[in-house]
Amino acid sequence: MSKQYRLQNNSANEIVKILSRNEASGSRPSDIFRDWLDLVDAVTLAAPNIARHVQQGGDPMKFEDTPETQAVFQRLRSRYRSEHCFKNFAEAFAKLVAGADRSDPQDVLGECYMAYGYPNTWAGQFFTPMSVAKMMAMITCGDVEKEVHSRIKEAIKQSPLSQAALIASLVIENKDEAQQWYFERVLTPALEFYQPISICDPCCGSGVMFLAAASAIPEWITSLGLVQFFGCDIDQGCVLMARIQCRLYGLNGSGALSALSLSKEQLDTLPEGAGAAYAAAQEASAAGNEERVQQIAAELRQGIFSQAAFDFAEA
Repeated sequence: MSKQYRLQNNSANEIVKILSRNEASGSRPSDIFRDWLDLVDAVTLAAPNIARHVQQGGDPMKFEDTPETQAVFQRLRSRYRSEHCFKNFAEAFAKLVAGADRSDPQDVLGECYMAYGYPNTWAGQFFTPMSVAKMMAMITCGDVEKEVHSRIKEAIKQSPLSQAALIASLVIENKDEAQQWYFERVLTPALEFYQPISICDPCCGSGVMFLAAASAIPEWITSLGLVQFFGCDIDQGCVLMARIQCRLYGLNGSGALSALSLSKEQLDTLPEGAGAAYAAAQEASAAGNEERVQQIAAELRQGIFSQAAFDFAEA
């Protein structure tokens, strides 16, 4: 465990204890944590498809994994010979899911990474504390709900079905029935014309800023995808953590991407300075200069981009 960071979250503490059992396999803590992230990423990505499979009467035990998921399991089975290791991975995942409280999002994976999963225990990577991130979100995301309602009104104007349903709702006197009618008959057909708000973090880390933003926005907005979360990072482990935590809290979990694989068009959409820095990192990576890549990553983490997360604009 890192000598520079002490776990603050109970779920993170339990997960680290469980994962540390796999050190008996001879693997390093950072490798164990990354392997676990790969598994959790594959499982959470497949979860919606498994749910649909079950809803259609299928046996969850007979669900066929994608080739990518099969490759993850095959790779890890060559490293971890004991079934106890996979039981530990499963138990740690269960703790992660159980600790995901939508009313109070916490950066559980970020804490695990800082204390256990970062490769260098003496010079670790530190993310914005959740308390600070939530304070920033309250300040910066205060107008998001107002903007969402404005965009919904514009979408309704473009949907004949929504307009008809809105007129029909005028005769509904029961408040609960009116609310249900609005979401099912008015809002649903209008979503085709709705322009989502984008919240972008150009140096997303573990996704702590996404979770903080979600905590400052009414859940019905994030559940319906009226706000979309996007971000990138040089560290692929951070990308995985951000994806996973977004999925756990019902956000769009595929919005976090590797900065080293962004296209020129995607780089151009990033805040000023971030795109240029990542373009330089891509060139250094292509030249095999990993030291320069890590230097750029450190500069971004220490600069303004590690703090700027709530720049919402047209999707």
